[in-house]
Parts: sequence; C-alpha cells; structure tokens
Amino acid sequence: MALSKKESEKNKVIMVTGYSGSGKTELSSMLREEFNGQILGVGQEMRSFAKDNGFSGLSEFIRHEGAIECFESVRLHILRAADALYKSGSVIVDGLYECKLAEWMVEGFGSRNCFIVNIFADKAIRIKRVTARMGGDIVTGTKEVERRDSVKLVVGVNDVIEMSNFTVDNNTCMKEELRLRSKRVAQCVLNGQ
Repeated sequence: MALSKKESEKNKVIMVTGYSGSGKTELSSMLREEFNGQILGVGQEMRSFAKDNGFSGLSEFIRHEGAIECFESVRLHILRAADALYKSGSVIVDGLYECKLAEWMVEGFGSRNCFIVNIFADKAIRIKRVTARMGGDIVTGTKEVERRDSVKLVVGVNDVIEMSNFTVDNNTCMKEELRLRSKRVAQCVLNGQ
C-alpha cells in the first residue's frame, strides 16, 4: 500500500505498546498533547472492524477467527486509518501489539518519522489497575489480564517491544511522573534522538 508522502517531516507516528494495564492509553493521551496529534486506538479499530463483519464484539471475533488471523484481517484497515490521520498531523497509535503492523508502519511512514514506545509495569500493578477498572474483583481482574496478555503474546507483542525506541517505566502510578516521561519522549523524538 502506498502511504501518503511525507508532506511534512514534522508529522510523526508514535506507536505505544505494552501489556494490559501498563498505562498505554494514558501515555497515548499525554503524547497526543505533546505532539498536538490524533490518537488511533488499535483496539477500537479492531472492535469496529469486528462489528462491521458481523461479530458481536472483539472477543467473539478472536474466538471465531483466531488472534493471528484477526490481526491479519484488520492490519490494512489500521494502516489506512493511520495514513488518513497522518495527512493532517502526527498520529499516536494506542495499543500496537502486532509485529507485522509495526514493520509496515515503519516501512510506510519511514524510520525517521516512526517511533515505538514501550510502557511497562509489573504484573501485580497491572492486575490492580485492571481489577479497579472491572469493579474490584481480583480473581476476575487477574483472569482478564492473563487472557489479554495471552492474545498479545500470540500476535508478537514481545517482538514489538524489542523494536521499541523508548521504554517508559509506569510502576509508580503517579500521573505527574508519567507526564514528565511523556515530555522526555516527545523531546527526544522532536530532536531526532
């Protein structure tokens, strides 16, 4: 697929990866502010694609088709969505787990314009965060983290993490610390480091 030529070298594609509950969405939101860009949520795009193709939701799509096949099906759709957003500015890709999609993004938008940020937190902290979002049942939260992590592993999240340009430690849960780290990432990207 031919992507938009880089009308402006200032436009960046920042891909945020990491495991469930690590803080990807919060970091993506902060990076959106730093780059005055738009967020492309991979999970949202996949849910939309699943519904458009007759599935009740993403879980059913993955159960029916298989995780790898789902990501293969939606890869081009996500790439086109990123390209459309890129025409008007920087794009923050929230929740990129699949290695092939990361490779296509870097190849399509150029290695000087694409950056991968890995955000991580210890599993116990991630479970607490997901449990809080799900109403406070630790058993359910633990199972949900394990279920989501297993899908991410199958589609290659560790390979995407290996490709990352930056790693952000989010074990502290302090919003202001995360904001400072997002500013440092943005400065490095804008300075070409």
